[in-house]
This record gives sequence, C-alpha cells and structure tokens, in this order.
Amino acid sequence: MPRVKVRWIAFVPVVALAAAAAPTDETAVKTAIEEFKSLWSPPAGELRGWVIGIQPGSGSSTTPQDRRENDLSLITAGDLCHFVRRAGGVPVLTRKEDTQAAGQEHPDWSRPVQAVSAANCDLCVSIRYAAEGEKPTVSVATAAAADDVRLAAALSEEIGAGAVASGTRNGESPDFVEAVRAQDGLGDMAVCVVDFCLASQSPDSELAARRACLDNARQLYAGLSRFCKSAERRANSTASAVDEDPFTDLEDKWQRLGRSIWPEGSLPEAQLDWFCRVFARVSITNLSLVYFHVSTRRDPDEVILEGRTNAPMVVDGLLKALAGVGVERVRSAVRTLPDTEHLGQHLFGVCRAPMALTHTRPGSAGGVQTQLLFGEPLFLLDRMDDHYLLHAGDGYWGWVHTDVVAPLTAEQFQAYMCLAPAVVRRDVVAGPVTIPRGAKVRIKSAADQDCVVQLPDGAALTVPAAKVAPAGHTAEQAAARVQAALDLLYVPYVFGGR
Repeated sequence: MPRVKVRWIAFVPVVALAAAAAPTDETAVKTAIEEFKSLWSPPAGELRGWVIGIQPGSGSSTTPQDRRENDLSLITAGDLCHFVRRAGGVPVLTRKEDTQAAGQEHPDWSRPVQAVSAANCDLCVSIRYAAEGEKPTVSVATAAAADDVRLAAALSEEIGAGAVASGTRNGESPDFVEAVRAQDGLGDMAVCVVDFCLASQSPDSELAARRACLDNARQLYAGLSRFCKSAERRANSTASAVDEDPFTDLEDKWQRLGRSIWPEGSLPEAQLDWFCRVFARVSITNLSLVYFHVSTRRDPDEVILEGRTNAPMVVDGLLKALAGVGVERVRSAVRTLPDTEHLGQHLFGVCRAPMALTHTRPGSAGGVQTQLLFGEPLFLLDRMDDHYLLHAGDGYWGWVHTDVVAPLTAEQFQAYMCLAPAVVRRDVVAGPVTIPRGAKVRIKSAADQDCVVQLPDGAALTVPAAKVAPAGHTAEQAAARVQAALDLLYVPYVFGGR
C-alpha cells in the first residue's frame, strides 16, 4: 500500500468544499469545524541548539493491543518532532514506522540507542501508551542521572503525572532508558520515559485519539521547554546563518555566511569539501527540493568546483562564500541541470511502475526521498548509467531506476498532460499492467461502463468505469473530498510517503 504523506489539514479548505456537499455531509463538516482545535505552534527559536531524541513505543508488537500502543506512540512522536523543529531544535526520531515492530516479541534497543548516540542528543524522551492506569506516568532508569530526574520532573509537571518513578513498566527488561544508561558515552544525555493511558484516549474514536495525541505532544513539548530553560548547561549549537536584511549587498552576505561557517581565518584545503556540504545545509531552505551535489578538485593553480545542481545561483553564492574564508582562484565546473547532454530531448517522463521509491543516490542504498505512483508526471534532471535523477510530482528530487520511467519529449509530455485527469479508486490489474489505488491517470475516452486510460508508453487500456473517478467539481465529488479531509484530520506529515 502507498505510504501516507499528509500535511496538516485546516478548516479553511473544508469550508470551501462544504458548499457543494450533500446535506448528510454538512452535519459532519459543521461538527468538525466546531470541534476543531487550532494547531498550536511553539515560539520560534525557543529550542535553538538543542538536539532532542524521541523514541516512540516499545518496538514490539505481537497483539492488537501492542499495535494500538505503537500506533499512538508513533503519532505522538511525529507531532512532537514537528514542535521541536518549529522551535529551532533538532529532533532525532529513532523510529519513523512500525515495520520493525511487527511480530517482534522482545524490543531491540540497539538501533534507537545508536541513533541518539550518533546524533549526540542533549536529551531523549521515550513515549509509550498503556491500557492500564488513570493518568500518565513518568519514570527514569534505575541508575538515573541527576538530569534524568530533572527532565522527568519537568515533563511530569506539564502532563499532570504523579511522582517520578524509578524502573520500568511491567517488569520490561531492559527498557530503552535502561539501555541508554548502560551505554558508554551517554552520561551527559538526560533520558526518561512517559506512559500515557489508553483508557483516557477515546480508543473507539480515531479522530479523538489523534487529537489526544496532538494534545499530549504539546504537553511534552512544554515539559521539554521547561527543562531546557532551566538546564544548568547549555546545548552545543551548531553554526547557523543569522537572520539578515534581505536587501543588504548579496556578495557581502555570502561572504559573511562563509565566515560564520568557518570563523577561524583562512579555510584549510583539507576542509574544502566539508565547507561545500555545510554551505548547502545552511543556505538552501529545503534540500529535498533543490539538488546540490558539489565537491572540489585541486589543480596546480586553482580550486575547481565539480558536480551538478539545478540551482546555479547557489554555486555563485558558494564562490563568494569561499572568497570570504580566504580561498582564492576558484573556478566552477558544476553542471547545471537538467542536462541535455545526458538526456537529449527527453526532459520529461511518466512513472510506469505501479509504485517506486526514489533515493538520495543511485541504487536503493541511499535514503528514501519520496514515492512515485503509476502515471505520475516526472521532470528529468540527469542520467547516470541505469538511473535517472528527477523531480517527482511533489517537487522532491530523487534517483530511480530507468525501468520506472517512460521518458518523453516536451511535445509528448504536453499531449499526455492535456488528457483528462482521473484518480484510480480501486486497484486495476490487467495482464502485466498494475495501477494502484490512488494513482492519477489520464483518460482518452469514457463511457458508462468503461473508460480508456492512456498508459505512459502510449498504449491504451480499457478499465471498468467504476474503478476510476474523473476529476471534476460535482456535488458528489466535493462531498467525497470533504469526507476524505475529515478522515485525515490531525494526521501528521510522514516524510517520504504518498
């Protein structure tokens, strides 16, 4: 099944669609608007410099009750992750999905402990849900450090828990906090575990449960903020660009940015590639939308920038930033994408696989960027052997195998996009062709019983009309969109899914 990627849904678009909704949907919309709680956002910069680990659930799932606890833990952790990021902190989510939990009787704490250790977290909170109990509890490891107790006390105050407990729930051993305390090198990281109660989370109502997760995450954030403000030590913040007047001289701005990355005088030659990577992180707002892969090579008389990007102005900024840290005689040989030398006239494409993941580098070893669905329009950037670098329909770049893409010229792509759009309501399987539910396709013609779908390779496929929903603005379609929006209310964004 496709992974879910949903951004926060506010009531404004719901109201707009409600105008065309059937009377039976108007009640649902009215109720949703009346019960909707505006999404809260923490003060900007409040946690700047803090690296905060978030461990959702126990990681084991052998019963439906276990799965329920894991699901709510993941949702709460995802909400808290957003709050920390909006406050300028760096959230480290140790587990983003439930695949490792399926059928696993005993938790394996080595991976999450390694994750918080590698990220050099300042503190970490483990989030769990329990069927028993009337109010949440906060506990620390048996051999808790002083900061563990202070963090637990701050969280307990905000979530309305009782006294901080020592040890783990139901005799689980070793628990995550115990595993952290047993790990060498993590003595400076404060850690505790919070257990919320399922009994008070309205488990029969999915919407109420998701809203409760959001409320719990906000309370957890308040506790984290309380601890960080009162901490005797300060977090080790990494260098970041200072907010500046956008109308100041750009060349001077780039040079000052370079000096903020390397304030120690002239940049050593051994640090050139490191400087390029850090410059990309602090100067590009969203590295998922902008492809920037630049390194350096030293010639006898100059430094040469090599690589490729779809944002040449960032390369211009990098040249000025290097000048600001004393690197002279730098020349750019960075290729600007899309690269017609590698792609020819086929700068566009359509996904012809049922589903495919794109990655940060060619092959599946790189991190996941996003997910492609059958029929999705693609914008090709480059080609390396049997992989394309492309922009997906959501704007995220990624590498994918050439078998996934039907490359098109501009004329072919325009002809494809001019056909009427439709959404597949139920999986279509016809011989070697599989089109999953949720995919967007193009319709060549439609009748009462059947419609003809344009395939990415130019062929046509006749499918039952009941399996395809043409795009339109009828009252019935608007009502369906309203209901879909209500079903997804309070569902947090999950990176890399569709």
